[in-house]
Amino acid sequence: MNDLKYALRALLKSPVYAAIAVVTLALGIGLNTAMFSLMNTMFLQPLPFQDSSSLDRVFRVTPGNDSGDLSSGDFIDLRAAETGVAEFAALRDQTDTLSEVGLTTELERSLEVSDNFFDVLKLRPEIGRSFTPKDGAAGSPGVVVISNALWRSRYNSSPDVLGREVRLGSQPYSIVGVLPEWAVDGRLLRGTSLVRPMRLSSVERTSRSDPWMRVIGRRAPGVKREAAAALVAAVGQRMAHENPKDDATASWATHDLAGGTGNQSGRIVVALLIGLSTCVLLIACSNLANFVLARAIERSQELSVRSALGASLFHLIRPLALESLILSVAGGFCALIVNFWCTGWVSAQAIASGDSAIHFSVDWKVLSVAGLSAAMTAIVFGTAPALLIARINVQRTLKSGMRGATSGTAHTRMRNILVVGQFAMAMTLLVGATYLVRGADHLLSQNLGWNSSDVALGELNLPKAKYDSPEKILAFQRELRLRLGRIAGSDSVAVAYSFPYGGGMGQRKYQVDGKEAPAKGAGSSAGYNGISPDYFKVIGGRIIAGRDFTDADGAASPRVAIISEALARVLFPDGDAVGRRIRDSDGGNAPWLQVVGIAADLRFANFYENPVEYQVYHPIAQEPWQYFEFAVRSSPAALKSVVAGLRPAVSAIDPDLAVEGVMTGERRVELTYFDLGMLKHMLAAFALLGLFLAALGIYGAIARMVANRTPEIGIRMALGATTGNVRKLILTSGLRLALTGAIIGLLGSIGITKVLGSIMRGLPSNLVPIAADSAIILAVVAVIASYVPARAASRINPLDAIRGE
Repeated sequence: MNDLKYALRALLKSPVYAAIAVVTLALGIGLNTAMFSLMNTMFLQPLPFQDSSSLDRVFRVTPGNDSGDLSSGDFIDLRAAETGVAEFAALRDQTDTLSEVGLTTELERSLEVSDNFFDVLKLRPEIGRSFTPKDGAAGSPGVVVISNALWRSRYNSSPDVLGREVRLGSQPYSIVGVLPEWAVDGRLLRGTSLVRPMRLSSVERTSRSDPWMRVIGRRAPGVKREAAAALVAAVGQRMAHENPKDDATASWATHDLAGGTGNQSGRIVVALLIGLSTCVLLIACSNLANFVLARAIERSQELSVRSALGASLFHLIRPLALESLILSVAGGFCALIVNFWCTGWVSAQAIASGDSAIHFSVDWKVLSVAGLSAAMTAIVFGTAPALLIARINVQRTLKSGMRGATSGTAHTRMRNILVVGQFAMAMTLLVGATYLVRGADHLLSQNLGWNSSDVALGELNLPKAKYDSPEKILAFQRELRLRLGRIAGSDSVAVAYSFPYGGGMGQRKYQVDGKEAPAKGAGSSAGYNGISPDYFKVIGGRIIAGRDFTDADGAASPRVAIISEALARVLFPDGDAVGRRIRDSDGGNAPWLQVVGIAADLRFANFYENPVEYQVYHPIAQEPWQYFEFAVRSSPAALKSVVAGLRPAVSAIDPDLAVEGVMTGERRVELTYFDLGMLKHMLAAFALLGLFLAALGIYGAIARMVANRTPEIGIRMALGATTGNVRKLILTSGLRLALTGAIIGLLGSIGITKVLGSIMRGLPSNLVPIAADSAIILAVVAVIASYVPARAASRINPLDAIRGE
């Protein structure tokens, strides 16, 4: 207890040192804990369902995708093969327009699920009931289970909601249940407001060409994951044998459902952030180790006197170790504040991106990481004084003062190693941040072949029950284009499967008429898009040869296509593309499309996927989809009014429809790159903090070196050395440490850039200029941090220095 009081008094006598130590530890531990909280929330926390460890996710693994979905036919066969090992359920994300008399029409996120979905999860509604096999049968009355949040916001938690009739799309549904609040936990059911039974047609029950089902399973009691995985793999092998056209290159695998709800890129990014935040923590630890080492050196005479009076090594180390422990505990508590701030910022960013808030829970795992980090930092930076004290020469220290404890090369080497380590980790952080910042700026500034300014966007998903034929879809799209064109300020209007401001295009491989189709897996893929006339006018693209589509290119007209300039060069190297014919080479008896135009190349705003170099466009009227996007190009002054007019234009045609994604083109691009910007800011913050701590470390090391070499510097100046010579000597020492650390940090830099480049395809590939610039920044920081002690050294009075020696 006396030692503890002594340690507290010693820290109170050095408030600046104590404050710097606590703040440094709080930032290092807090960042690390916040990143672990993110991983814990997204991947490690068990799902809230009963016996969630028995829940698995089934993936269809192909050479291009290791976490794909299953087709509806595959799911039917998997359920037939359950044989008591596991029970499987399917789900699909949807959006539905929710409407009813007296209330506003809203667009809600929904799930379409197999009738056993709630049974597999062992999830019971808070009120009402779940689904039965009868609910999934064709012709049965429509039923829906709603989320607790929707129940509260739309129906004021009224128990009378059960049996209430609503319309989803244009079809009547009866509310039969309300989910408990905890069920929508941010992963499997994140943001879901409506859950309705999946009803597969006879065609869908045998279809294998379109993998769109997410499949989950619950293992029977006593069945291990390996047994269920073997069953799933065996069914996948049988499907590959029986359906080689669609499944020859696919295999099936299972993963824990809690860890399988996110995508692989997300897991890599979170793991990367944890690694980089650990770098910041290690820089903080090594920095504090240097400070504690200097503090122990300042007390070397006191320690030598105590040792001479009979104090053991344990008694000498104990008060200093208690100081480190006190600082670590204080830093750990303050780190929780930093953790709350960081996770709050991440949640706010999620809301700003249009997603729902992420609710971070501080459970035993998070608290354990914070406590373990605090304990480890106490050990790491508390080891430095112990090593010093063990090496103190008592007689020499008592004779020569403080320099007796510091004149050995071992202590100097220890301080230098800590500084070099700080700059190595700072180099890794700085290169990673610079790589991402430059890559983001490059992606946002490059000309992708389109213009997002003065464009208003929206998305629609027409309900199949009401728009059940191509004629009905096309009639709606024609009327929509007319009404959008009448909005004041509207210049041009188009509808398409997708616009290049976000997302991506589906891909197909094309065969030229008169040439052999490319072998399976060979040939270049081209993105395909169904578009209306004026598409290129709306996006700011251009036709460089041939013609654009017109309204005459309808369903009954000859099939036509426009191809990109790059694809024209590949398919038609003779330069004569217009008038030739192509078709989907994997589409069986797909119709031939006559090329009527060549469009300038463009790329979609997407950094997670490899850019699609080639594009094929066909009239949307010749292959209409229920889901499509629409866009209006307007004058700059009218853009706001045009955006406001999109929903009324749709409601005038069908009041049961709600428009999703109403925004400007520039806002869509911003949201597309939102993850990139968020990661850029986080890495930049890590790099700046690491750089600041490294600068603080080299300042302390150089200042200590100047104190140790004061007599030497005095002798040099007495022998004729100028102040410039002395400053150069000190600055060179600091610069040498920084550059040594930068060279070592290159190894980590290569690793982080490879990881980022594998996730985000549009980032730069040349690391040399980035590494060179980062090394220059580190060198400048080292020179600036070394300048103050170098200036102090140049002002040493030679006589005073020699007299002190």
